[in-house]
Amino acid sequence: MRTRSRSASLLALALLAAGCGHGAAAPASPEPRPVNGGTLVYALPADPVSVTPLYGGDAAGLVIERNVFAGLVDADPSTLRTVPVIARSWSKSPDARTYTFRLRPHVSFPGGAGAVTAATFVADWRLLCSRRVASPNAAVLEPVSGYASCASGSGTLSGVHATGPLTLVVQLSRPVADFPSMLADPATWAFPPQLAATAGDRAAFERAPVGAGPFRLVSLRKSTHPAGKAAVAGLAVLSRNPAYFGTRPHLDRVEMPVVAGADAGSIAAYRAGRYQVLPIPPAEVDVVRADPEFGRQLLDTPRLSLISLQRRPGATSSLAGGLSASQVTALAAGKSGQAADALVPVGMPGYVPDVAHFAPSPVTGETVTLTRPAGATERSYTSAVARVLRTGGAQVRIVRHGDWAVSELNLQSAAPATVVAALVGPGETSLVFQVEAAPPATVGRTLLHAQQTLLASGSIVPLTFGQTQLLIAPGVSGLVVDALGAPRLAGAWFTTSR
Repeated sequence: MRTRSRSASLLALALLAAGCGHGAAAPASPEPRPVNGGTLVYALPADPVSVTPLYGGDAAGLVIERNVFAGLVDADPSTLRTVPVIARSWSKSPDARTYTFRLRPHVSFPGGAGAVTAATFVADWRLLCSRRVASPNAAVLEPVSGYASCASGSGTLSGVHATGPLTLVVQLSRPVADFPSMLADPATWAFPPQLAATAGDRAAFERAPVGAGPFRLVSLRKSTHPAGKAAVAGLAVLSRNPAYFGTRPHLDRVEMPVVAGADAGSIAAYRAGRYQVLPIPPAEVDVVRADPEFGRQLLDTPRLSLISLQRRPGATSSLAGGLSASQVTALAAGKSGQAADALVPVGMPGYVPDVAHFAPSPVTGETVTLTRPAGATERSYTSAVARVLRTGGAQVRIVRHGDWAVSELNLQSAAPATVVAALVGPGETSLVFQVEAAPPATVGRTLLHAQQTLLASGSIVPLTFGQTQLLIAPGVSGLVVDALGAPRLAGAWFTTSR
């Protein structure tokens, strides 16, 4: 990321259209009229783990999931405010424990999979919280009445009712002042429940998901590495959803080949026009930006994620004050990295700069064990943490189960309570309840207190905030990347016919 002040302007800049990177001195020119049609080639950094609300959540999967599915609400890309999608409006009771959503009429799934009604969400959410489904995303429904019983195997979610085809009533077990913001999490978005009724159905649904979003998934192939043969890269193909209830997408088709990393080969393929969008790993951003041709094609936006160092339960060593987040970030991500100064990511409502203050604490002579990570990002930051600690005089070992581990938290919505819920220990859930129940006028203060409480425990050290970096070819316009790092493909178009 280019050097920026951490001010309120970051919120307005959190998500930018691809065409906004031209020189500031150039006079503004009229935006060309969108051209309909064409195929966009958007490279994925890895094979998706899942592309469905039940099991999705990985970065590559969200790129597809957020364009194939639609939910009651979503977060506006430029402000992160909750906006209606399938729900046309909603209201809440004075005690913030009952929400009534009024749905749009005439919303349907493609391929004859049925209409999207209030009953769709009742059935979908029952599957989401079901013990036999075992969704890793189920906790988003935890405030809903009956969640614990559903998760224990009851098969019902008592707090969700369809009081009419287009009226959904949700009762909560405690006050949540902004419950609709939690529903921007794609885990709660609509799918035909009959396609996920059994284990066999769910396996088939993973291969051929159906949603109510602007695109439909035509095919999904995972990468293979057959013995003695050339590897076959994964590929996902999207086409315009003819049943989409919203504004018709400009693109006819989106092809998403899996391209692992931005090396010389993938850069050459991008230069030759084989890809119009290419993700760039954080460690490579400075190299790409230094190229005069590519520097102005790089879209660089904050993402709602946090990379932190977390202490294993039962461990007593403290690194707070003995580790510089800026040094770690510079080593792991170069100049483009943004060191974390809080637990709530930049751009998220409730972000306050410089919350993470630690008194200096020397680590000379200390022995620190770090957990050996599996992911590439975690490996990069673990190595950087080890290097900074060793420079400070500590003895560092990277073992299978260390006292400290680098963890990446990718948030699925801009609800302030989500980051607290993901970081608190078993005995600190009251912090989550306080943030959830706080009215808009006090939510910032309440969230600040929750962060200070978590940081004071010394069990978490924020390292860096996430970013999304994409090379976007000239001729592609209207492509917006949301706070989860996923593109909004419905508004993308080519400036000339393809």
